[in-house]
Amino acid sequence: MKVNIYLDGKDGVYDSPESFKEMRSNFKFENPNPNASIFNKYTYPITVQGRFDVGLYGEIHNFLNDTYGDDFELNIDPDFKSKFTPSIIYGNVETIDGFDYYYYQLEAIEKSLAFGRGVISLPTASGKTLVVAGLCKTFLAEYPDSKILIMVPSISLLTQTYNEFVNEFDFHDVTRWTGDKKVPSPDFSKSVVISNAQYLTKDVTRALIQVKDYDMLIMDEVHTLKKGNKTNKIVHNMTTPNRFGLTGTVPKNLPDMWNVYGKIGPLIYKKKSSELRETVGSIAEVEVKIIKLTHKKAVPKYRKKVNEAFRPTGQYIKEMDFLYTSKWRNDFISKITNKLNGNVLILVDRIAHGEEMVQLLNSSGKKDVRWVCGDIPDEERQVIFADMEINDDLAVVAMDTVFSTGISVKNLKYVVFVCIGKSYTKLLQSIGRSLRLHANKKRATIFDISDHTKYSSDHLLERLEFYKEEEINYEIKDIKENR
Repeated sequence: MKVNIYLDGKDGVYDSPESFKEMRSNFKFENPNPNASIFNKYTYPITVQGRFDVGLYGEIHNFLNDTYGDDFELNIDPDFKSKFTPSIIYGNVETIDGFDYYYYQLEAIEKSLAFGRGVISLPTASGKTLVVAGLCKTFLAEYPDSKILIMVPSISLLTQTYNEFVNEFDFHDVTRWTGDKKVPSPDFSKSVVISNAQYLTKDVTRALIQVKDYDMLIMDEVHTLKKGNKTNKIVHNMTTPNRFGLTGTVPKNLPDMWNVYGKIGPLIYKKKSSELRETVGSIAEVEVKIIKLTHKKAVPKYRKKVNEAFRPTGQYIKEMDFLYTSKWRNDFISKITNKLNGNVLILVDRIAHGEEMVQLLNSSGKKDVRWVCGDIPDEERQVIFADMEINDDLAVVAMDTVFSTGISVKNLKYVVFVCIGKSYTKLLQSIGRSLRLHANKKRATIFDISDHTKYSSDHLLERLEFYKEEEINYEIKDIKENR
């Protein structure tokens, strides 16, 4: 059986009449739109003409090996091969003054240069920004007239990344493009432009005019790249040959994973947090204390109102409302927080619940309480992050959408999951908030608050699987509300 892979424009093309139907079927997934017609029940990352994003070839090749073994003849067009592996010729990996690479950081840079594109999976707090800086410096040493775009998901992470480049790595051939009038206008004569996806996606056409033909793209928190969002459109339309994505969590959801691999490239390097804790000591030890709460009252039953359509998530919403408004539960979280000796991060996923927790903690008067949500300006968030580094008595209540991705605080001993759900990506990113080493800590402690209710218990089972996979020690304690 022959399989031909060639390049047509910016797409790869799969040509093999004998295997095409089976191959394409392997990559199908059910259309998430509940109103999709029978003709659109499934969607595919590979078209009926065999076209696919070049970076997906690694998964296609895995399928061929797993399905046919040695029973196929593969012919790859040279143009496609150079597009899939646009290797970067270089002399030596450039050092960053004042820093020594951990072995895995150096390996990640070398793998990136050798392959030319792809995804690097390193846990939060492992020093991904140093990897990015080393990659940029090495590339520019060989190709000094090049342009590099570093794309991050949020203004907070942009500020953190830019400050690390300038203040810690002494890297000054860099500018930031934020759209914030309080920040100096970007100097596009600089070789490295750091921008946040939130700003670039406000005007995709304008963004592409500026960055479409950049020589290298580095996308931090690349798991946020999802099919259909505007960031995906920018990445898809860039001609950039060398593109890299960094993340602590490669999506487990296959459509999201295939999209990331397709737009960026295959997974070229991965280290788990358990390995770095045990063999390198570059991130803090972590333990999880799971507290299961038994409430006096049962969760109210969901009943649809007259003339109202049935809501499949109705009972789940009822349960969340019950838990978030439980005075006993919120008081319990507040008491735990006040007993802890050190900075505490309480992650919430509803504004109203966060505001309730802030009020409760303020009324106790035992910790300095801060609130971080999307409405808090970035400069105020930076003040809070800086305060956490020099103080040990802060309780920071934060929306998980703001604090679960990309922000690492060294002087953070405790994280309290109030209702983290079952998301693998969100859980791993949230744990990462506490894993950076600091003189005041050797170990980070996670309090995972769960409940003896249907959805809370179900989600805990999935989190337990994650803890086992990441080799994180945990213990479970049951607490009952007095009857």
